[in-house]
Amino acid sequence: MGGKLETTVLRCVFFSQIQPEKGADLVLEAARMLPHVEFSFYGDIVDDYKDIFMSRVNAQQNVSYYGVFKGSIDAVYGELSKYDVLLFPTKWDIEGVPGILVEGKIAGLAEIVSNKSYNAELVRNGIEGIVLGDNSAADLAAAIQQLDENRKALSTLKAGSRFSAEQYFIENYISAIKKELEK
Repeated sequence: MGGKLETTVLRCVFFSQIQPEKGADLVLEAARMLPHVEFSFYGDIVDDYKDIFMSRVNAQQNVSYYGVFKGSIDAVYGELSKYDVLLFPTKWDIEGVPGILVEGKIAGLAEIVSNKSYNAELVRNGIEGIVLGDNSAADLAAAIQQLDENRKALSTLKAGSRFSAEQYFIENYISAIKKELEK
C-alpha cells in the first residue's frame, strides 16, 4: 500500500464519526474553498448534524459521503489507500489516540490534523503530515492546497507517514515483551 498515485485530482478523506466536534464542518468548508479537490467522508453521522451535513454534501460536487465503512482491518487499509490525504481536524481536547491516524499511516497517507490532544505526537509536522497551527477551515484549505500544488512534498509526507507506521506494529515488540514477561 502507499496511497494513490499523485497524477490526478488530489483526493482527501475524512474517516471518523461525522460531527462538528470531530471537524467535519471544517472539512466541508475547506471543500467549498477547493472545488478542484475531491473530499470523501466515511462514518456515522450524529443525529443532530445529519440534515446539515447531508445538505452541504449534496450542495458540493466535490464532496461524497460513503456511509459507515464495513469490512476487515485489511479492507480499511485498502480503502484508505485510494486517497492521498487523511483529514482529522478534531476540536476535542480529550481525543485520546485516534486509531484512524495509525490506520492512515499504514495505508501511506499524508495526514492533516489539528493540534489537539496527542495529534502532534502521532503526526510529526513536515515529516508525516501537517499539524495545523490554527484549526480553522482557512488553514485546513491552505494546507490541502499546499499539498495539491507541491506533489513532491505530498510524496515525501506519504513516505514519512508509511515509514512511521512501523512503530505501531505489535510484531516489532514481541521479543521485548517476552523478555519483560520472563523477568
